[in-house]
Amino acid sequence: MPGVSAGRSPLGSDDAIKSMTSAPLREFYDTWYRPDNAAVVVVGDIDVDKVEQMVRGRFEAMEPRGESVPRPQLEVGQFDQAHATAFSDPDVVTSSIALGLPGRFSAAAEVADLIDNTALGIAFDVIGNRLADDVSRGSASFASAGVTSFDPVRPLAVPGLYVDASRADTQAAIDAALVEVERARRYGFTDRELQRVLAEYRSELDSLVASADTVGDGDYADQAVGHFLVGTPMPPSAWLHDALSPIYDSMDTAAVEGAFEAWLADSAPHLLVTVPTDVAVPSEEELLATIARLPHGAVVLP
Repeated sequence: MPGVSAGRSPLGSDDAIKSMTSAPLREFYDTWYRPDNAAVVVVGDIDVDKVEQMVRGRFEAMEPRGESVPRPQLEVGQFDQAHATAFSDPDVVTSSIALGLPGRFSAAAEVADLIDNTALGIAFDVIGNRLADDVSRGSASFASAGVTSFDPVRPLAVPGLYVDASRADTQAAIDAALVEVERARRYGFTDRELQRVLAEYRSELDSLVASADTVGDGDYADQAVGHFLVGTPMPPSAWLHDALSPIYDSMDTAAVEGAFEAWLADSAPHLLVTVPTDVAVPSEEELLATIARLPHGAVVLP
């Protein structure tokens, strides 16, 4: 969002696109599309030894076409500045609010990471449940809401919320998303909310074990790609069940609140608002002012 608000298109300006030649594209390809940066993932009912022979026969002799260069170490800094972007879209009929809270990605390679990621996931799921419950009760100014994760690049995680509202209730939907995050920060979570989410987690975990023999090839391939790119573990479902079950059993509201508070301390709200063309687009200044009211207690939470 900062790039868009600064007037930079992801594809570049018209002049930059029209003046592009093949030379820098070839240089980039030859530098980074190299055998030592590649992996071949094959999943299915196969003869492993035979397929490995085929892969080696086709790829092992390949040589890089460009010089080897050090891979840049991508670092994600602290997100201590709020950002907001709003625009109109002729293809939408309702207003959509996405509230992201970016932070550093963890592949959960250690048990401590797994505990922290679980606690943080619970925090956001509780907030999502609160918003969804408002919709179910008919007390919400929006039509639907839930939890999402944007994760645009590998070192970056952006857990957050989405809220879809009518044309007339754009500001109310924005307020609702921000207020629930702030309510969680100020007052934490109840044990009843925690147990509700944990019950869902345990059910998903049991289903994962029960369906272990019917996992699709595409799902296994996606796991292998994640493992190659960012080191995401690929444990068998039974192992995952045994590892996560005691974490769920020992989880309490203090751990969830601690993980949520630590995440917020390293983050700042990033707000993306999309409205239909017949709805006034809120300015960046207006949205940032809405964000800024909450942490200082200027809003009385219902």
